[in-house]
Parts: sequence; C-alpha cells; structure tokens
Amino acid sequence: MKTSTVKETKKATKVEYQGLCSTCKNAKDCVFPRSVEHPIMHCDEFVGYEGPRTKAIPRIAKPSSKEEVEFKGLCRNCENRHHCVFPKPAGGVWHCDEYR
Repeated sequence: MKTSTVKETKKATKVEYQGLCSTCKNAKDCVFPRSVEHPIMHCDEFVGYEGPRTKAIPRIAKPSSKEEVEFKGLCRNCENRHHCVFPKPAGGVWHCDEYR
C-alpha cells in the first residue's frame, strides 16, 4: 500500500500598507509600528519615489466667448457694460456704484 505525504508550503504573504507607506522606499525595512487598518499620513522617515517627469505645462482653457475676455468682475454681467464710460482695469472691477 502506498502512503502519500502532504507537504505544506507557506507562501509569504505581502502586506500592502496604505498612506505614505505604499510609496515609501523604506517601507520594506521600516521599524515603526504600522497597521493595515490605519494608514500613515505623516512620517519623518518618509522617502518617496520620484514620479514621471513631464515637459507638458498645464494650460488654462481659453474663454469660449469674446464677451468673457472683454469684461471681468462686476462688468461681466452688468446691464451698463456696453455703454459704460468708467475705466476697466485688467483684473476687473469689483466695486462700482453704477452696477446694475
């Protein structure tokens, strides 16, 4: 009669921490107490990986209508904006006694 032997092999379970520990270079050798349920949000020993560098500069979308470019601040929706004689600075008018 043949007997079979069962060999148990234990796989190493890798614990995946959240928070700063998930991107820290020192996470493998860290000696500070951690918990999977409570992610670390601040650590003096944190050394992160550098992200991808890009040369693309985010651009601000241009206004869709010409009116938005001409008038800023209160003038943008004032009833008198088309025949107003007061100066309009580049940053817009934010206080006006004639605003309607």
